[in-house]
Amino acid sequence: MGDTDGGPVTEVGTVVVSSVGPDGAWLDTAHHLAGFEQSEHGAVFGRLVVPWPRVERITWSLPPREAEIEQPHSVVRVVIEDGSIDGEEIVVASERFDVTPWAAGLLIDDLIDAERGLVSQRRILVPWHAVREYERTTTAALRIDELMPSRPDAQL
Repeated sequence: MGDTDGGPVTEVGTVVVSSVGPDGAWLDTAHHLAGFEQSEHGAVFGRLVVPWPRVERITWSLPPREAEIEQPHSVVRVVIEDGSIDGEEIVVASERFDVTPWAAGLLIDDLIDAERGLVSQRRILVPWHAVREYERTTTAALRIDELMPSRPDAQL
């Protein structure tokens, strides 16, 4: 189903709603960002409301901005539905993760232009039914988990 990098790349000013169609296929529909609102019932685009149970994620790009040099200490590891067995794991700084009653929001750096010191960012809104799990942790704990085997009898 959707892209492995967290969904479609969008143009600034466009929001893409990813949902599963009646045939089970992933469907991306673009709308104008200016007309987008969230409500407890769903994603609102002018007079059109797409109920949260139909939405898998909502994605939109933000204008480029200066890259942050410091690595975050506190992070959130989020596993979201993408149609695969394992789901898609995304790790963001704690301040780039927010919670609403109907969805989790993530701010993701997509592309870093090292020469100009710019980063392109994407905002993803994931309804709770499409969030498999999330964990607040530290970057140090993530590094330790990567080094430790998931089973005691596993080889390093």
